[in-house]
Amino acid sequence: MQGALTTIQGYEAMHMIRKGQIRWLKKGDVAGQVHFVNRTFGVAA
Repeated sequence: MQGALTTIQGYEAMHMIRKGQIRWLKKGDVAGQVHFVNRTFGVAA
C-alpha cells in the first residue's frame, strides 16, 4: 500500500509541475521544468 501511495504522490507532483502550479516556474518553460525535476528528484533527463 505504501508503494502505491508514493507512486500516486509522484504522479501528482509531476502533474503540478507540468500544469504550471509551481509558483516560480512558468507553465511553458520546459527547460526550467526539466532543471527543477532534476534538482528536486535527483534524476537525469
